[in-house]
Amino acid sequence: MDGCALVLGIPEQEPTMTHLSARSFLSSLLIVAASAHAACSSDAGSSPSSSSGGSGGASSGSPTLSTEDCTSRCTAKATTCGAGDSASQACAQLCGEPRTADQLSCLEGKDCKALASVEDFDRLCPAGGSSTSSSSSSSSSSSSSSSGGAALPTTLKITGDFGTVKATHVKQDQTLVSFLSVAPKPTFSPAAPSPLPNLADKGVTASVTSPDPGACPVKISYTLNSTQIGVMIEGTETLPATDCATFTDAVARDGFKATLSNVPYPNSSTKATVTIELSP
Repeated sequence: MDGCALVLGIPEQEPTMTHLSARSFLSSLLIVAASAHAACSSDAGSSPSSSSGGSGGASSGSPTLSTEDCTSRCTAKATTCGAGDSASQACAQLCGEPRTADQLSCLEGKDCKALASVEDFDRLCPAGGSSTSSSSSSSSSSSSSSSGGAALPTTLKITGDFGTVKATHVKQDQTLVSFLSVAPKPTFSPAAPSPLPNLADKGVTASVTSPDPGACPVKISYTLNSTQIGVMIEGTETLPATDCATFTDAVARDGFKATLSNVPYPNSSTKATVTIELSP
């Protein structure tokens, strides 16, 4: 099976966690993880999210995540980059401060190799700035629509080519965790609406149409902006089951298709059915 299992910690010469801020601790962990990951497999780069600038989670216009959601998403990304058992401890520190959905989407979209240059998480993935202007833009667009602007589509197809990628498989005792994250540039049919629909809304119902996940209890998160359609897949199973490994390998090899229903637009009562088709 492709991929490799890496269990990494902070190098002995580095300060202990008690002397590191949450963001610098995560940076240290990911620097080590990214270096090892690059040596063991070719990690195809995802396009960075167009995230916001500035600071201050709740005021950015992007919702603030719960500590549990933040830690879960951060841990999944860090483990994908080869951080192993150190991932949850580092991410618990990072998520001890308020983090927005945009910040975690930004982190998930970063190439593992790019994370090797991280020194400050808030500079890598700022919380505010353009999110606020995006919110204003959305509000303006909504007003324009209600006064005779272009209607928001109720069906939307998003396609993209993510190139060559490999799923990562991490074995821990009798548990096998499989990860895959892609973020190609999106193409819309009809043309990209303004504002874009919120694929991460809690009311969205998503179903994978291809490939078949089998019995894998797969977790999939979706992000969308003008520069990327991000799909992050995580599946955990108890050996000898390998449905999650088979599923993530099939996505990397053959592509991914899903249908999302009840997808809302910001500042609008309109909802859409969104189909996603991504190819290698």
